[in-house]
Amino acid sequence: MGRVFYKDAKGAYTEEDRVCVGLMGYAGRSATDCVRPVESGEAILWLKGALESLAYRLHTPPMTMKATDIEGFDKGCAAVIIIAGRPAGVIGLINSDVRKKRRIMSPLVIAELKRSVLLTNAFKVVNAKDVPMFPATTRDIALISGAGVTHEQLVQVMKKAGPAELTGITLFDIFKDKKLNGRTSLAYSLEFRSPERTLKDDEVNAALDKIKAALKAKLQVEIRGE
Repeated sequence: MGRVFYKDAKGAYTEEDRVCVGLMGYAGRSATDCVRPVESGEAILWLKGALESLAYRLHTPPMTMKATDIEGFDKGCAAVIIIAGRPAGVIGLINSDVRKKRRIMSPLVIAELKRSVLLTNAFKVVNAKDVPMFPATTRDIALISGAGVTHEQLVQVMKKAGPAELTGITLFDIFKDKKLNGRTSLAYSLEFRSPERTLKDDEVNAALDKIKAALKAKLQVEIRGE
């Protein structure tokens, strides 16, 4: 974290405080999975997850990322970080030529954000909520999405199709392979909970079926196991 000098929209030099986070190596894997090489895509996802966790803890406004080519990063491996609808930083894989000159063989991913935006709500008082009285029910959904379909799009469709009792959507597995012809295999865990009663299996299964149907109709995904 430190002060950065840059040119603003008018071409004048100015400065602001920014936060920079870098990641390299097997940071996102367990201790028993450190033999196979780290893929660029998974390294970016690890850093993206770390930023989202940080933003959640700091109560930062909604964060999204828009893919774009940025100088200093490998083509197709960078994005602009958008917070509260405005550009707030960048994230990406450092250019391979730069890495080779410094004898860095493993993917090196870096993110830089405006500190003021990241800390927008850090010191605001958070309203406490009652501890849930009724248990949650989880269901897993595995799917194969086409090229260009983003995690954000999948989550938006699931939220819109799901009932009010859909309280959590967690991506826990992602897989790419030549056999998928550019498509991506993903697996999500969905949490359902009612503040008033214990949900029945039939209700949860019906909600899951509705979510699957919406994903197939709106994003043309393939539901694995069907």
